[in-house]
Amino acid sequence: MTERMNLIMELNGGPDRTLSWVQAFRGRFLNQLRRPSSKAVIIGVSISILSAPASILMGWIPSPFEEKEASLQIAVLKNGTLGPAWVIPAEYASRLGRPDELERNEQVLSGWEEEGKATPAGTQILRVAFQGSTGKSILIYSMEVDADCGPPERGLLYNGGRGGTASPRHFEVTLDAPGGPKVEPYKEIKGDDHGSEKASFPYVVSESEVEFFEIDVTAQRSSCRWQGKVRWAVGGKVHESAISNKGKPFLLTSESGLKFWGEP
Repeated sequence: MTERMNLIMELNGGPDRTLSWVQAFRGRFLNQLRRPSSKAVIIGVSISILSAPASILMGWIPSPFEEKEASLQIAVLKNGTLGPAWVIPAEYASRLGRPDELERNEQVLSGWEEEGKATPAGTQILRVAFQGSTGKSILIYSMEVDADCGPPERGLLYNGGRGGTASPRHFEVTLDAPGGPKVEPYKEIKGDDHGSEKASFPYVVSESEVEFFEIDVTAQRSSCRWQGKVRWAVGGKVHESAISNKGKPFLLTSESGLKFWGEP
């Protein structure tokens, strides 16, 4: 019992701070006892608690000085293809608007993607935010991708045009690369660096420090289900968290060799 009490006092800032906390707790119960509306059963419980040793009280009552455990918060802010582009069944071609009705067509295609009727194609771009849940610093020290690839989807390729910008933390990965996918810093095109910094782990985040990663994911010749994972550490403990599509794998297929939607 003595060792337990010593540990409790140490965790709560010493004997003086522990005593003041217990006294405040007792005071709240005494105020409850003085209220006319207090019932006998509550009074009985209150008296037994007031007479209990401090070590027992502290054993089951949460300490107000306990520090909140830090964790890594992950949010996918952008999930789309460079283009954007989808593979759709040939019989769906007539359901889309004119080629110049890009916004309307992309809304329809996004709905089909949710229903599993259209598959993102080519290069998928994810923008992901990482933030700590407390003021304590979290070290993000690696990112990997797991992919399950098979034959590419067949159909028509809808491609809304090309475009994209780099971000300071810009990575790329090919899902069906020989030897498996590997996350690497984005390889800048000569004369087109967009002011990007070379991506390099580790990164540090906290409640007030946020990092944004942009990840270019490509399927060259396959259809792949994939999700990312980051490894991070805080307080000497190592953790792993997933980057997923609302708890499910992302889906991406190759656009190679497909006939474009709208072609005669």
